[in-house]
Amino acid sequence: MSPERGRPSAEATLQLLRDAARQRRSVWLGFVDTHGVRSQRVVRPVSVGGGILQGFDTSSEELDNFPLHRIMSVALVED
Repeated sequence: MSPERGRPSAEATLQLLRDAARQRRSVWLGFVDTHGVRSQRVVRPVSVGGGILQGFDTSSEELDNFPLHRIMSVALVED
């Protein structure tokens, strides 16, 4: 499944990310980095709070922080 198109509401994004962290499910994450470059990653969320998503990038298994205001799209990865 590919990520949803367009920017979801902040409330919907937070709920989806919190649910994914609680259920230990990966998400497609579309975001813009500090240089304005768009990219997508598959991330396994660990926590959401303080304006930050903390999660494991599944390609490298490294824990990373993603500022919530930079997230452009999010969708659950289908099992």
